[in-house]
Amino acid sequence: MATFVAMLAIGLYEGKGNAGPMFIFWYSNIIAMAGVGTVLEWISHYSSPARMFKITSPESFVMLAVWFFIVLREMATMVVFFPQIEVIGDWIMKTPYMASNRGVMIAAGIGIVILAIRALVGKEPGLIEMEATK
Repeated sequence: MATFVAMLAIGLYEGKGNAGPMFIFWYSNIIAMAGVGTVLEWISHYSSPARMFKITSPESFVMLAVWFFIVLREMATMVVFFPQIEVIGDWIMKTPYMASNRGVMIAAGIGIVILAIRALVGKEPGLIEMEATK
């Protein structure tokens, strides 16, 4: 919020909004660089599973390989040097990842419907106890 107020004040002070030289300087050197820190945090977030991951079966090796391609896809320099990594990573995100995401969403939707039916019929003990305590 403080950054928003500061940038608003700079834009109003110059009278040119976001086209003034001072606004462009502060945006280019402060605000845009905050995005770089976010990207670097994202990559370090991806490195956490590698420390805890143990290859004990062929399936776990495939999971490690998929994780590796996704991490490499997020690194801009690797994509520049090896453009095929982006193609493989995009395929992983569009095909198997999306399929598993759909399965999770379908299971969650079915669970919500079942919970709603049980609540309407009065067979859900958690909701009955909540009503009794009110």
